[in-house]
Amino acid sequence: MQRYTNRFNRPILPDWNSLAIFAHGSKALSTQASSEINMEILVSVIIPVYKAEKYLDRFLQSIRRQTMKGVEYIFVDDASPDRSAEFILNFFEANPIEGSECRLVANPKNKGVGFSRQHGLDHARGKYVIHADPDDWLEPHYLEALYDKAVAENADITFCDIFIEYSNRQIVSVQCPKAENSDRLIAEICRGDILSSCWNKLVKRQTIEQAGARFAEGVNVCEDLLFFLQLSSRSLRIAKSTTLSTITIDSRTQIQSSAACCPTILSRIIN
Repeated sequence: MQRYTNRFNRPILPDWNSLAIFAHGSKALSTQASSEINMEILVSVIIPVYKAEKYLDRFLQSIRRQTMKGVEYIFVDDASPDRSAEFILNFFEANPIEGSECRLVANPKNKGVGFSRQHGLDHARGKYVIHADPDDWLEPHYLEALYDKAVAENADITFCDIFIEYSNRQIVSVQCPKAENSDRLIAEICRGDILSSCWNKLVKRQTIEQAGARFAEGVNVCEDLLFFLQLSSRSLRIAKSTTLSTITIDSRTQIQSSAACCPTILSRIIN
């Protein structure tokens, strides 16, 4: 792939918003016409990227090991000042993935994680959507297990518990709700019984569209709580998978409690 660099020695690529890297057969293709590849997209995985270069190799390797095919991985470059975008492009050029698709879109400038999640969602074509963070990783059967459970129960939203890796210990946190309906789900999230995080919830894209749920620009803390409160305004069919979402707590000072966010988020909804 021909590369051009600016005075900061960063790559200059044509038309970031339409650039895509696809796995097709045994070689990677760089193309601007996704319709050229006749692939049914079952799951869209949205990955906001900002200053993630040092974490990306493990995350991208975990994508390569996914057993599920028909997955669309959408990386959203939030004007990251490091070489994250170049790393992603070079990785998939050297390591194409058969049966799935990897795309890179870019924000016009640094806009924050709320905008980035929505930007990725606007590009999503999968029947189901989930989010991931590039400093985490995905177990090999993770997406397949969530998708199979969602389809088997015709679920609007499918939860799983999470595996948390701290610098000195590892724990499993129970994050599947006890709730069987939307009202009780909202209560569990707002009490802080379960996290509002996006990365352990597979959501039917049609449900998102019907609920009109969106990530709000400028909301970069607990943006997922605001999103799921919107989503839960309608009746949801809930499923629970036995797979685990995996996160690493080394670059984050804490996992934000949903209960701590609720007053601010509810005030924003009311106003």
